[in-house]
Amino acid sequence: MKASLATTRGHAPGTPSMQLSLSRRRFGLIIVGSTAMTLGLHYTAPSAHAAAAELIVGPAAVMNGKTVLRVATNSAGVDLLTSTGAFKMAPMGYTPGKIRLLSLSRGLGLRPLSEQPAVISTTTDASLTAAFAVFDGVTGNGDVEVLFPGLSLIESVPVATSSQAPFSLA
Repeated sequence: MKASLATTRGHAPGTPSMQLSLSRRRFGLIIVGSTAMTLGLHYTAPSAHAAAAELIVGPAAVMNGKTVLRVATNSAGVDLLTSTGAFKMAPMGYTPGKIRLLSLSRGLGLRPLSEQPAVISTTTDASLTAAFAVFDGVTGNGDVEVLFPGLSLIESVPVATSSQAPFSLA
């Protein structure tokens, strides 16, 4: 199933103005700079620019009673992590800021935990920078939504089992 929707969403002050495309892959949603917003199984954005910003939101996984959300980006999209306010840069890496985990079907809206446990990425993709946000645990295995400040409400973020997640709690 593929749907296209041109978007002219506003952006947060200080955030680069760009139009976005969304693409759902096996684990997570991919947001790529382009001229349309697309929901589907795969989308490659045509780009006249050197490198398009790619933002991968998800998967989320419930581990030890907490929900861990992975947000990854290529080098062209690293600014999106902090310029949107979703994450803050700290001495030990990225810490969650205004990013929110929602589950409309469960009636939940969660802020990141004030005490963030250490998360270890188990993938070896050196081309991506990953940031993690840890929330209270959600029950069930249905998809969740992520409110990414300055961008959008991102729907259908998969919740993987802890054994399938590309990360673990330290």
